[in-house]
Amino acid sequence: MTVKLRQRKQNSKGRTSLYLEFYRGKTTLPDGKTKYLRDYEYLDLFLIEKPKTAIDRQQNKQNLELANTIRAQRELDIKNNKFGFHTDRKDTNFISYFYHIAQKKEGGTKAMWLNAIRQLIYFAYEELSLGRELTMFSGEIIRLDMGELEVKHIKMLDEIHTNLTFDMIDERFCENYREHLLTKVINPRTKENLSTTTANIYFTYFHCCFKQAIKERIIQFDPCINTQSISVIEGVRNYLTLGEIRALANTDCKNKVLKRAFLFACLVGLRISDVRKLKWSDIKQDEKQWSISFNQKKTKKLQYLPIPEQAKKYLGETESPDTLVFYPLSAYALKNWAEKAGLKKHLSFHCSRHSFAVLQLEAGTSLVTLKNLLGHSRVETTMKYAKITDGMLQKAMTAIPEI
Repeated sequence: MTVKLRQRKQNSKGRTSLYLEFYRGKTTLPDGKTKYLRDYEYLDLFLIEKPKTAIDRQQNKQNLELANTIRAQRELDIKNNKFGFHTDRKDTNFISYFYHIAQKKEGGTKAMWLNAIRQLIYFAYEELSLGRELTMFSGEIIRLDMGELEVKHIKMLDEIHTNLTFDMIDERFCENYREHLLTKVINPRTKENLSTTTANIYFTYFHCCFKQAIKERIIQFDPCINTQSISVIEGVRNYLTLGEIRALANTDCKNKVLKRAFLFACLVGLRISDVRKLKWSDIKQDEKQWSISFNQKKTKKLQYLPIPEQAKKYLGETESPDTLVFYPLSAYALKNWAEKAGLKKHLSFHCSRHSFAVLQLEAGTSLVTLKNLLGHSRVETTMKYAKITDGMLQKAMTAIPEI
């Protein structure tokens, strides 16, 4: 392995970044192409491109000397076997490592991690021409045309891996994967590109794997370090008006549990993950006030919420403490229920939480109080709802007296 000191201009800042390039030879890809194996270490050292003073020139000299000292130290570390990839480690297969981290997640978060892995598998086949074989841990090989590679064909996603390894992922791979998420992935429901929120999540998960791998000394350099994160373009938050919620309440739903759970969430503001795990032991009952005390599934924080009088009827009959309040809960009937009620909006269970927030703001609830009701850590998160409350905006615009 050779180590060379390289420079990269940062035109917008008028300076040059110093970094090390580690050349580890080359390999032949399955399609016959040659791939040169290079790793990089950015030193957080810079040269002023056009030094104007003696101080600028002295700083450039010192930074260059320090960079060369680090380069020499890295060469010494390599000779002493203290630097580089640990190819004897079990998780050098990147997909397996990605999956290993995903397995530690729970519920909807875990599902998002698995979806992120699926998108990476699609991209890896296209980018590296790895072939169209998904190798199962069981040893079974299934061959699928790329056009047929949909979720329904991958029933055992948690058993899938490819031969994509850490050393095959470089800066170019990361840049291209970012572009892939933004321009080539189609949401099967909307038939449009992924939302920037989803693309951001997938790429963030991908990047997290490298950060964790560095901590575990699997790799020394993060190939994503210079790849710009995906900026989130705020979309429209779908919510129901009071009239629309009343329409749902007055419309029969085949899934009685779903109807109770959704309307309860509209009045209390719980996430579906918290509604699903709500037990009777979480509900405190006394003559004056019923309340919920629970740990949020998403944030793990303790949450206390009073239960409005009109929400009690949606809880159903009181049962034993360890019994789930809403079981079994599935959201599949939401679409038919909404259509039956005459609603034109696309309805998801999370829409109930948005509706709760908007109705609270329109009723005059302060942002700080709403923040606590929703269990947000920052009021900035809650402020997003203030942008979609037409009633509040109209009231504000007519608040100034006649002049």
